[in-house]
Amino acid sequence: MFVLRFEINFGTLLSKNSEQFVHDAQDTRVEFVENTDNVILKEKKVCFLSLGCKVNAYETEMFREQFEKAGAVTIPFEAGNADIVVINTCSVTNVADRKSRQMLHRARKLSPDAVIVATGCYVQAVGEDTVASQDADVAAGNDRKSEVIALAAKYLKEIAGSSKVRGTEPAGSSIVLKTEPAVSSKARETEPAGITGTSEDKATDVSTKMSAVENPDMQVGTVMSGADTPETDDMTGCHERTRAFIKVTDGCNQFCAYCIIPYVRGRVRSRSVEDVTKEVIKLRDSGYREVVLTGIHLSSYGADSDNYEKAVANGFNGKPLLELIDAVSAIDGIDRIRLGSLEPRIITEDFIGKLKNNPKVCPHFHLSLQSGSDTVLKRMKRHYTTADYENACRIIRDAYELPSINTDIIVGFPQETDGEFQQTLEFAEKTGVAKIHIFKYSRRKGTLADKMLGQIDENVKNKRSALLKKIDQENHLRYIRGFVGKNVTILTEQEENIVPENGEMLSGTDTALFMTGLTERYVKVAVPAAGIGQNCFVRCNISGISADGILIGNIIKNGDA
Repeated sequence: MFVLRFEINFGTLLSKNSEQFVHDAQDTRVEFVENTDNVILKEKKVCFLSLGCKVNAYETEMFREQFEKAGAVTIPFEAGNADIVVINTCSVTNVADRKSRQMLHRARKLSPDAVIVATGCYVQAVGEDTVASQDADVAAGNDRKSEVIALAAKYLKEIAGSSKVRGTEPAGSSIVLKTEPAVSSKARETEPAGITGTSEDKATDVSTKMSAVENPDMQVGTVMSGADTPETDDMTGCHERTRAFIKVTDGCNQFCAYCIIPYVRGRVRSRSVEDVTKEVIKLRDSGYREVVLTGIHLSSYGADSDNYEKAVANGFNGKPLLELIDAVSAIDGIDRIRLGSLEPRIITEDFIGKLKNNPKVCPHFHLSLQSGSDTVLKRMKRHYTTADYENACRIIRDAYELPSINTDIIVGFPQETDGEFQQTLEFAEKTGVAKIHIFKYSRRKGTLADKMLGQIDENVKNKRSALLKKIDQENHLRYIRGFVGKNVTILTEQEENIVPENGEMLSGTDTALFMTGLTERYVKVAVPAAGIGQNCFVRCNISGISADGILIGNIIKNGDA
């Protein structure tokens, strides 16, 4: 069995017999050769699994399109007996690491003869060699995602050219694109010099210092440069029925105490406006009417540009993101634009005022909070206060009627006292956000928080999570009840069987089948399905709420009829 390892940190290429060949790092790339590799992949059964964030989901869709374009046939992951399995791993917590390992093992169990390709943050965090010993045949970190399809084809070619049968190779026979692991065996105990920060720090202060960071416990290797990002301009669709997610930025410069992502995704890199709009046009031509601009840290879009640092003052410069939104909005046929998670610091009167003047931008905002206690936020190294967050909510609510504000909250962060958690409960009630995504703190080796004293017992986390969930449910019900009697527009997605709140069908309907869709504010609505197709705009009046919290609407106008 031919085994190839690419040592990109040292510019050497080593074969199994230890012969050394000196190459420039760029020369170690595995290129996809269309004519020959298409033959190798033609009609091969391939399945995909994306773990973690929306950015991973976006990249996995990119992989799917690449393989299908080469002639491969996509099958469900659970179907088993695939020829190729691609797993885009996650490493945001220790639990995510474990899940990534479990899914690699499950892939081998479901598809024992498959070529298993592992990529993503877990691979970057622990090192490709480690992953290659965990059921993966091909392992490539985030900096080599653009080579995933070429590596799979290369592996298949080597199998076909040998006398061995897949599954009989000795342990360690794999293709590994080696970068230094982001987390070494020694846990990170101190923060990199110069990345301490206060609420007054600029995002670019961190950005400019990152290239000089030297920490033996948190090695990022070439992913920091951002030069090796996946090709994206061939994306024409995704598995969402009506919405297309577009990754406009990668990497993060924030270095929150609990987060490994800056080390496995690298520093902020933004796609050009031209590159993004080219992709949006292709998505529009594929039938998508709504796009979601997303990224690891969307508020930092443009932070890697020459002029960004000069324009930033105590927060984020929203101008590059606004310019991108305007460019996407100018594309005919794109009717809705949503934004991914935003920092409270980007929310200013000017920023929201410009969004309000763009009718395509949905009044749906995900503002990351993480804690309603200022002392916890400080330990988390979040660079804002609860007063900043509350002011951001006020600005949005002053601009829009019933805007949807969603957030994330972590419970059980190290040293979180009962009093601090009570502050979070009270703040959640006070702000009344429409939806809280609740996470129990999970330790992540290599982060500052992992080494903090005062780790919280799991039973305490569970109790706190339950208390916060109750407030979330009350907030959400209060929010959606505000739409009863109002007219809304939905973009339809799928048919579902819905039982209204009173257990009876709506007057004038003789079936439980409804067409569901989302409003601009990301509220789910169900209307009678007769005569309504998918991906259509429907105007309706909200008459009630279903037993499981879905708004029920009476059709006023089928905009696409």
